[in-house]
Amino acid sequence: MSNLIINANSIYDRVIRIGRQTENLVSEIMFNVNMWIEEYGLGECVLNVRRNGDANAYPVPMTIVDGMTTWTITDTDTAKKGRGEIQLKYTTGEKVKTSPIFTISCGESLVGDGEPPSGYEDWLTEMNRMTAEVEAAKTSASASAQTAQTAAGTAAEKATEAEQSANTAQKSASDASTSAERAKVSEEAAQGALAGMTFVGFSVDADGHVIISNSDLLGTTSFELKESGHMEVTY
Repeated sequence: MSNLIINANSIYDRVIRIGRQTENLVSEIMFNVNMWIEEYGLGECVLNVRRNGDANAYPVPMTIVDGMTTWTITDTDTAKKGRGEIQLKYTTGEKVKTSPIFTISCGESLVGDGEPPSGYEDWLTEMNRMTAEVEAAKTSASASAQTAQTAAGTAAEKATEAEQSANTAQKSASDASTSAERAKVSEEAAQGALAGMTFVGFSVDADGHVIISNSDLLGTTSFELKESGHMEVTY
């Protein structure tokens, strides 16, 4: 079995050759992660592998032994010829450390492209499902935000209409109060006018004389027109 040791924290500027198409369990790549253990403590390591032509990388769980973690290359990794990429991810609690991205190369084989095992297909299906759920959640959140914005606008319009109605009601009440005051003033003026008036009564006696009577608070005053043309006033 061919081995290659790489410092996980350093830039490796050469292409890492992982074998030929369909090769399985005949090559290993070892990564030294001692510096990460010393700085962050003992954690877990995963290798993300993206083969030539793949849109997404898939994870390969790694075991750490004596500060070294080993990638045993399988026919999943060698299923496609050409260049791909790998990157280590080291996790301790909430801390996450990643290595530089390393370039890998898989040589061509006469047997052609291998078929990835069912485990990879299941992982890819799950990744696609999760991506679809994220996109659906983003769409739903956007729609909810738009609905909330529309509701806020409608509430603002209703508040403005209510304020205008309140102002109209207040003006109507003010106008009614003014009308009541004016009516009261008119009533008082009418009563004053009546208080200053004198009521006069007319009557004709048996001789055909016109008798004018004035009734007020001081008593009764009578006016009688005589044949001589004189006016006789009786208190």
